[in-house]
Amino acid sequence: MLVLESSPDDKINTPLDALWFVMTTITTVGYGNITPMSFGGKIFGIILMIVGVGFFSLLTATLSSWFMRGIESEEEELKNKIISMEKSMNEMKLEIKEFKELLKK
Repeated sequence: MLVLESSPDDKINTPLDALWFVMTTITTVGYGNITPMSFGGKIFGIILMIVGVGFFSLLTATLSSWFMRGIESEEEELKNKIISMEKSMNEMKLEIKEFKELLKK
């Protein structure tokens, strides 16, 4: 960006200005205090906008997936415990039924 904005009238004159512009554009903050003036700088800015949105969408999806894996494993563990408890209850019901039948005899 610094190379594209080489005119003294441009707002991007230092590496810090270029970094500031790139970071505010990629993060979609876009303060607007530093903007490209040249045609090449504007095209580069457009590319940064598209890449920034794509990058942060990918980052958000990856983090969400990572958090959900932990939740899904806990959910699966709880389901297995419930299934085990249901089996135990059914076995106990059968034993109670058999016990009742023995008592009747």
